[in-house]
Amino acid sequence: MKKIVLLVALCLCVGNLFAQDADKLRDEGDAALKAKDYATVVTKYGEYLKQNNYQDTARIFNCGYAANQAKNYAEAAKYFDMAVKMNYNVDDSYVGEAMAYRNLNKTEEFLTTVKEGLKVIPDGNKNKTNLEKLLYGYCIKQGQAAQKKGDLAGAEKMYKEVLAVSNKDYQSNAYYSLGAMLYGNGAKILQAATPIATSEPDKYNAEKAKADKDFKQAKEYLTKAVELDPKDENSKKNRLLVHTLVDHTGDLTISSQRKPAYTVFRVTVFRLKLENREPRVKEKVKFLHPNLKDTGKDKMSEFVDQHQYR
Repeated sequence: MKKIVLLVALCLCVGNLFAQDADKLRDEGDAALKAKDYATVVTKYGEYLKQNNYQDTARIFNCGYAANQAKNYAEAAKYFDMAVKMNYNVDDSYVGEAMAYRNLNKTEEFLTTVKEGLKVIPDGNKNKTNLEKLLYGYCIKQGQAAQKKGDLAGAEKMYKEVLAVSNKDYQSNAYYSLGAMLYGNGAKILQAATPIATSEPDKYNAEKAKADKDFKQAKEYLTKAVELDPKDENSKKNRLLVHTLVDHTGDLTISSQRKPAYTVFRVTVFRLKLENREPRVKEKVKFLHPNLKDTGKDKMSEFVDQHQYR
């Protein structure tokens, strides 16, 4: 009987020690958070929450916040995910988790978190706007990186992810990125094929068909960009590009009836104008048409515009 009493007393004593230790860790974590010592917060709260069996939802959230601040993004994602599942401060938790995955460059986890957050966070909530902003910034950046490496399929996937947001400016910019990318790729294909237009007409026509496909898709994307935000400054460029791709009957200007060199000239000139590189436009015009004298900016612009829309 005495042994049983001693065992119970020992268990109570150990339990009290654990409780005291947990309280101490919690208090030390609180003090570290107040002092903005975020790495210590993660350590102290982490140990406290283990002993607490992860029952303190407020400190789970605060541990995620501290981990993000300490650039310990894996821990941040873990704790914010716990907070979401425990339905604690859900909108902020989704934003914190998305930021952590963004900084870890875990694309699929980032996209999943953002999409789930956008579904459950109500309209008008500032964090829904924050999630859309995160999605836009990340996907455009990743799309541009993929495009630079020549991974057009990867770039297209990332640009299209932006279309899930409600912000029309973001959607418009995504459509512009898609259109400009495909336009540039079509121009590149066409320019590379031009030297074989006469010597290997079948091969040239096959390459030209690929370019025409890109031009057609580019036109669709750029038209949507203009429709979404017609007053935006980029829309002026988009309209020019659409007009370059389409003639008055609605068919592609780049057609088999055009001479290859002339087609490449028009594509190149417009690309340079799109990039606001007027000096290079003049160089290209004079190189392809040496008989044209540079009689002033108005005359040169008139010539370029004439050939751009004919």
